[in-house]
Amino acid sequence: MKEDPILIILTSLICLYFFIQWCKDLKKNRNGSSVEEPFLPGAYPAPNKLLKIAVVGSLILLFLETAGEYWFGISEEQSEISLLFLCMIISASFIEEVIFRGYLFANPKNKMKLWISIFLFSILFAIFHPYFWLRNEEFSFWEIHKGAWNINLNTKGLFSTFFIFTNSIWFYCVRFSSLNIQNSLLPPILAHLTKNIGVFIIKAIEGKVTWF
Repeated sequence: MKEDPILIILTSLICLYFFIQWCKDLKKNRNGSSVEEPFLPGAYPAPNKLLKIAVVGSLILLFLETAGEYWFGISEEQSEISLLFLCMIISASFIEEVIFRGYLFANPKNKMKLWISIFLFSILFAIFHPYFWLRNEEFSFWEIHKGAWNINLNTKGLFSTFFIFTNSIWFYCVRFSSLNIQNSLLPPILAHLTKNIGVFIIKAIEGKVTWF
């Protein structure tokens, strides 16, 4: 898929702005100052133990995904990305967590409804990612009615989509863990960042990262 450098930089700068505002609220809450009107949800500290669990869980899932790609012989189907795209995947670690783990879930007090919503929104999260779709470069990004995007039902598409779904479940788990008393978004953000940086490193090792 072709990358638009201007779009990547613009999106990353917007995400950076929201991240800075979120960090300001996090700093206030960490210092014991109550934030009456938080800029974004989940700006609370989390136990170091949970942060470590979040990272280790993501690394285990990444290992299983990578091993599975080699097992099914689909590792060579990895898409190429540029070095600049690193900005996008770092930004996604934050903004996707704010949207999905920050807003898209049922009332945590009702465990059954919560887990049903986690399952359904994780499906949405997986479909939202491009692995389930094939991009037709003959048309612009938004010309869906002309066939700019088609459903991808090959092994690689289904396999990657499944692991996006699995990762989403994990991100929700650390958000609503019993260890996460204040339902901080810090654990899922860190878990998501670990996953994305790990994918980038693996792509670089496999020669799938270009300078431009």
